[in-house]
Amino acid sequence: MTATFFEAAQEEFEEAIRYYERQRTGLGNDFRAEVQKALDKICKHPGAWTDLGNGVRRCRTDRFHMGWCTS
Repeated sequence: MTATFFEAAQEEFEEAIRYYERQRTGLGNDFRAEVQKALDKICKHPGAWTDLGNGVRRCRTDRFHMGWCTS
């Protein structure tokens, strides 16, 4: 199994990398590596993560905990 992002998600991911890089040099690359590590785990064990319903699962990264909000 391989992981791919939808175009909008890829753009958001790249913006997050730039954001972290602006916070501290090298942090963007750390973020990219952490997400890649999570994607590798998902690809190896796709059904292992928290089921949120409707075929959606959540796998959190170890280092970068993202908050979600809805409006």
